[in-house]
Amino acid sequence: MLPKFIEKHLKNMVVNWTKEAEINFDDTLEYWRNRNQSDTYSEKIILETRKTQNSIADNPHLARFHDNANTYQRIFFKGKFSLFYKIKGETILITRFRDNRQKPLY
Repeated sequence: MLPKFIEKHLKNMVVNWTKEAEINFDDTLEYWRNRNQSDTYSEKIILETRKTQNSIADNPHLARFHDNANTYQRIFFKGKFSLFYKIKGETILITRFRDNRQKPLY
């Protein structure tokens, strides 16, 4: 159940999600739905993810860059979540959605 903003065209930048990132996102939403027995928190995550995706499309280099993985990390929603992505020409490829309370990737 992915929101329709997974692929969005903004300021000549196309934002796409990898299958892995989509699965990360869905799994996170499902976890919070089950844990809270409500969609409220998951809906907030969707809203904040949409805002962050739009911000990345506007300013893709305004993020932490991990040289070893050639990947950017945008932290959002009060530091709770991150989007990891790569920039390839006019395309931003979101490679991972992550809950920051997990063990760090890099």
